[in-house]
Amino acid sequence: MIACLGPFFTLPQVWQIYSERNAGGVSIFSWSAYFSFSIIWLAYGLIHKEKPIILANFFGLIFN
Repeated sequence: MIACLGPFFTLPQVWQIYSERNAGGVSIFSWSAYFSFSIIWLAYGLIHKEKPIILANFFGLIFN
């Protein structure tokens, strides 16, 4: 359950970017790393059929 909450911690920053229409304080390196690790963990979850890992990283990819 806790693993599924991780991607939701990015929502405040996504909301700020959306509402202010300004991504000036966002690090492309950080978001690229989030995205890359979500892909790796999603693949791991799919291989091992672990639903919490799959869900958490699926939402992580969407938010990233």
